[in-house]
Formats: sequence, structure tokens, C-alpha cells
Amino acid sequence: DNVTIDNVQLNGNHNHISGISLGETNQRITNGIVRNVTVFNHDANDPPNDTGIGFKAQNSQITYTNVTSYSNLKGLDNGQQGTTDFTIMYKVINSAFYNNGYSGISMNNKGGNFDETTYPVKYYIVNNIIRDNGKYGIEHYAGPYLSYIVHNIIDNNAQYGIDCGETSP
Repeated sequence: DNVTIDNVQLNGNHNHISGISLGETNQRITNGIVRNVTVFNHDANDPPNDTGIGFKAQNSQITYTNVTSYSNLKGLDNGQQGTTDFTIMYKVINSAFYNNGYSGISMNNKGGNFDETTYPVKYYIVNNIIRDNGKYGIEHYAGPYLSYIVHNIIDNNAQYGIDCGETSP
């Protein structure tokens, strides 16, 4: 709890690894802050393998502020794995995601049916620049969750600026 990562630069040197990974199936971060961090050059084997992700988190509550992710497979991929007993929440504010091979930001929730979810997964994507990514600017997959996307610049992504997939209303 109360983890802060500040003023870090991570160069993956084109290895098949991810940058910063917080939380997992049975572990969570609450009140996490990641700020002033740049991650780049994290490669992946072949999608959908979970390598090559700049920022990755599961089952956590994290605020990303002034972060930059570029030249990775995915800039940021956060969500839920399984069920949990508290609200999972990710805030991405005043950040930049560009030139990633697949997506700038990917969001997921593998927790179950939204109608049965007492503690939903929430995303706040506010005041970011998301551009020039290989497929999606923002990708929604494996819902359901609440997603608030406000005041962003989303431009020149290869397939979709925002992909809501089959899980969105």
C-alpha cells in the first residue's frame, strides 16, 4: 500500500520484458502513485503475450501522472484478473502514449458480469496525448468496467482512436 514510483526512466533495450508491473492475480497495490516516469523499448514475443508493456497493473488502485510510454508493444495495460473485494481504479492524467506497436492504453476486466459486480473496475483517462500507435489509441477489452475518457488528444493511431469492442454499451 501507498507505493510511490517517481522520477524514473526505464529503457528495455528491446528485450522481451515489460517496464513497470504492479499487482497481480493474488496481490494488489492500493494508493499507488506513478509519476514523472518514462518507459520505452520494451519488446514482446508475439501478441497477446504479456511482455512488452510499458506500464502494467492488475487488481490495484494506481494514479499515473506525467508518465510517458513509447516504443513498447503496449503503452499501458491495466485491469482486473479474477474477483476482488474492493474497487479497482486506474487514473491516467497528463501523460503521453505514442509509437507503441499495438496500443497506447489497453483496459480490461476479467472479473465477471457487471450486474453482479459489487466493486467495479474504474478508469479515468484525463488530459493525455495518445497518438501514432500501431493499432489502437485506447483499447477496451474483456469488460465490463466504467471508463471515463475526458480531454485527451487521440490522433493518428493505425486502426482506431478508441476501440470499444463487443463489451461496450
